[in-house]
Amino acid sequence: MRRVDVVEETREKAREVVSGGREKGGMTKRVLVSLAASAASGAAAYAARMAPGYFQDKVLPKLKELTSNGGALDKAKQAVENAVPSVGDGDSQEAPRRSSRPRLSPAEAEKRQRERAERRRERKAALSK
Repeated sequence: MRRVDVVEETREKAREVVSGGREKGGMTKRVLVSLAASAASGAAAYAARMAPGYFQDKVLPKLKELTSNGGALDKAKQAVENAVPSVGDGDSQEAPRRSSRPRLSPAEAEKRQRERAERRRERKAALSK
């Protein structure tokens, strides 16, 4: 069933319900809810059928273009490598850089570890209540 057919069928059923009078509000509500569910189901089925074709026609060529020689991804990588020469080199022999934050004394590190453990116990106790 095509999406257009589902939409038209939903419109017809809605017109029938509205023109049928206002005998019971509950009945109208039940019918409209079922119509909405049918329309949503039809739209989801349509999207599921169309998604692979859309992906192949629109998305895949763009991805191939980005990864091909001279693509935007390669150009961006080249620009970064030119700006910072060590970024692209996998065989750099430099020693790894250390963080710029100061090292903690053993006493300070132990104090922080105890504080973290205490906070974990508090969270665990709060969750078990």
